Amino acid sequence: MVLKYTYVCHGGDVLKLLLLLPLLVGLPLAAQPDLSNLFIQNILNRVKSASQPSLLVFEETASPTVQSFRKVLQDEAISELGLALIPVPREIQIGRGGSGGVAPGDPSIPIRRHFSIGGNVRWAVVDSKEQVLLSGSTVPNANEFAQQLASKGVQSPFKILRDFLKTHPDHLDAHVELLQLQQKNADKRTRAELDIEPEPTPQNPFQNVIGDSTPSGGQTVSRIVSFSVSASGALESAPTNYRMVGSNADTPKPRPIPEDKLLDTATDLIFWGGYAELLDRLFVADDWLAVGLAFEKSEYPIEVCSPLVKGLYRRRIGQVEAALELAPSNARFWSIWVRMADTIGGRSILTVAERLAQLPGSTFVSWPEDVREKLITDARTSGKWGFLVDSLWSQYERLTGSATGQPTFFSLPTTTTLTSGSGSNQTDMDAAVNRALAGMYSQEWDSTIEPLLEALIQMNDEGRADAVVNKMKGRGDSYIQRAMGLANKCNRPDLAQRWGFLVTEKESAI
Repeated sequence: MVLKYTYVCHGGDVLKLLLLLPLLVGLPLAAQPDLSNLFIQNILNRVKSASQPSLLVFEETASPTVQSFRKVLQDEAISELGLALIPVPREIQIGRGGSGGVAPGDPSIPIRRHFSIGGNVRWAVVDSKEQVLLSGSTVPNANEFAQQLASKGVQSPFKILRDFLKTHPDHLDAHVELLQLQQKNADKRTRAELDIEPEPTPQNPFQNVIGDSTPSGGQTVSRIVSFSVSASGALESAPTNYRMVGSNADTPKPRPIPEDKLLDTATDLIFWGGYAELLDRLFVADDWLAVGLAFEKSEYPIEVCSPLVKGLYRRRIGQVEAALELAPSNARFWSIWVRMADTIGGRSILTVAERLAQLPGSTFVSWPEDVREKLITDARTSGKWGFLVDSLWSQYERLTGSATGQPTFFSLPTTTTLTSGSGSNQTDMDAAVNRALAGMYSQEWDSTIEPLLEALIQMNDEGRADAVVNKMKGRGDSYIQRAMGLANKCNRPDLAQRWGFLVTEKESAI
């Protein structure tokens, strides 16, 4: 397994950028003294921010000791404790197979010193207050380990919730919290059992180390340094690049889960039985409507590995669709439907969307962004673009102002100069207004114009596609160039060439 890390250091924090400067400019290994320190600080931050104790194992990730502890943590009594397993190697290798050498320093030494752990100790359980609860030189069995943790007051959040629900059986929020814990635990155990990589998350694991400062005024220019930590602990660096980032940095795409990755019946029941039982109970009583039940977005839901959960989703997805007919713009209901549909497979969002679009007040633009993106993805897969064209064209007419007569995307100026103020304050105000305008235009392009243009291209509706692009001439060359790129992406270089003349005409007129 390869763990991907992306370091993001924003331009507004020059001092912290210097910590990564050796990596950014590719200096020799001897000039990279901060890499081990970053690794150490990340471990300490993880320990201090964790809600449950952390298990530090002073071995390489692929060592027998670490693998043995992975099996121990799979035990029913241990898995619900939520211990984080953190291997602490003696060296950080750079490059595949250590081809780039070894980073200076032994990260295990300062970690041992920080927690006052002797050299003969191979593992230790530490809490968020940085207190050592347990330690040892051999791997304990699951029952022994569970008893030792219990003697130190380590409690399972599952047990706490279950005990609470014994005296408060109608507390729906507690039921949902327990359900979410069960889902995360079953996810973790399933991935470990079937050797499936965790889905990458947008959270930068080193963000607390490097910091995340954004200068006032919008987007931030960030330097990105990417590398991978392999199973052997090797650090594999990637080329440095520059890009614009907003509040959410790009997340690596997860790998599809192979179809043969299925849990056997007994294991499925152990891992997912509690989750399936509680979720079914919420649906039977319609309690899921009254609480904040929502499913996290996932490219490839781990539930596809559970025949038990797939069957449950198949039975209950009709109730979610019925709820959407009453509240077609409800993001929470959509999150549940999307995850269920992705798990079941073979269920088109287009069919549901076409039915919902007939309801009063339900429009494409009123639905959550994730739903709109999924509709576009579904259209690319199925080749059915008619619904998108019909839905987006009315929105396009609103943007052109033809439906309301009001100034909108195509009639507002590309830049604005305020009439009041003077000097640097005036310049700052103008810049702020223009950034706001640019953000608004970009949002309209992303949400309406680009998908509409793609749909028109795919349907060979060149007349309306040309009309849309011609309307964009006043918005600047960048939008024409985006349209050209989209045409090339859709295998229509002829359209890209034709639209390219609009850029040429604009440049020659200046």
